[in-house]
Amino acid sequence: MPASYTPWMGTVTLALANTAYQLSALLNNLSDAVRPQFASNDIPRTQHIAIQANPDNATGAKYYIGNPGLTTTHYGVMLYASQTFPIYSMEANLIRLDHIYLLCDTAGETMNLTFLTR
Repeated sequence: MPASYTPWMGTVTLALANTAYQLSALLNNLSDAVRPQFASNDIPRTQHIAIQANPDNATGAKYYIGNPGLTTTHYGVMLYASQTFPIYSMEANLIRLDHIYLLCDTAGETMNLTFLTR
């Protein structure tokens, strides 16, 4: 059964370099023991999310956050190791996780996530 923790805290892996991954799909691919549970089964939404680049990154990888069409030249945010990007919502669960994409220029890197739902 998926986890219903609030805040939910976990790690996702970006297996391929220069490949954009939809955040909601990455979460859906986690094992049942750690996959977050959302209030409804339609669109996963959060009230707040913080995305952190792999703090153990020794390769100098760059991490990109954006919308569909994310590339290393078209993005909203670029992070380096340990940097965190927060997204806030003033209301309950307005941030759509299917609209957030993650990309790294190095294969096999991880990103840490913390988010709140209600």
